[in-house]
Amino acid sequence: MNGLLLINKPSGIKSFDVVKKVKGKFNEKVGHSGILDKFACGLMVIGIGKATKLLSFFEKSYKVYKAKIIFGYETDSLDITGNIVHNNDYLPNIEEIYRTINQKFIGKAEQTVPIYSNVKVKGKRLYKYALSKQNVDLPTKTIYISSIDILSYNQGVLEIKVVCSKGTYIRALSRDIARSLNAYATVTYLERLYIYPFSINEAVDLSYVSQEHVIPFEKVKYMTKIDTLEVFNGIAN
Repeated sequence: MNGLLLINKPSGIKSFDVVKKVKGKFNEKVGHSGILDKFACGLMVIGIGKATKLLSFFEKSYKVYKAKIIFGYETDSLDITGNIVHNNDYLPNIEEIYRTINQKFIGKAEQTVPIYSNVKVKGKRLYKYALSKQNVDLPTKTIYISSIDILSYNQGVLEIKVVCSKGTYIRALSRDIARSLNAYATVTYLERLYIYPFSINEAVDLSYVSQEHVIPFEKVKYMTKIDTLEVFNGIAN
């Protein structure tokens, strides 16, 4: 079995658990194109068998996320699973938020990686520094944000849709937007809607995965519009 699976990961399980379950189902080599935080939900692209060679394409492609952000406090993990480390009573108005987002957060930027992440510093994952309460200089990543749409804002809860590059942390984006407004914020909901060229609407719930949901090589070739056939020829042979 060689192909791609589009999985709708539920909140509360690790991305590794998704991979493990798919591997058990098909008894093949399995990989993914990028993890989702345990508390997050949404689209994961899973490669099965030789299709794992395709995953780098999807890892590099742009992503779309929907997030809910609550102003008033910031946690150490920058989401609702963490402990509160900063708080204040300031709730910015919608005009301030809109202006700040459009003036400061669209385009290319250097983003400081959250300490609760899998990024390695000196051979050690950052979240392990956090768990052991060790100080560490947080690295930055170059990211690109194409757009941030404000979907709603009510009583300090902001809902946004973000189109962004590989490596963008929505938790860190929430932190940075809030701090630019002299406020604090935490992500309460995060869903990945899109990994080019796939949508969450095409994904299947993990509990219903079967062989009929596997996308074969040839179909993926046309969907991704890859100009070179080198990768596919290498897999097919």
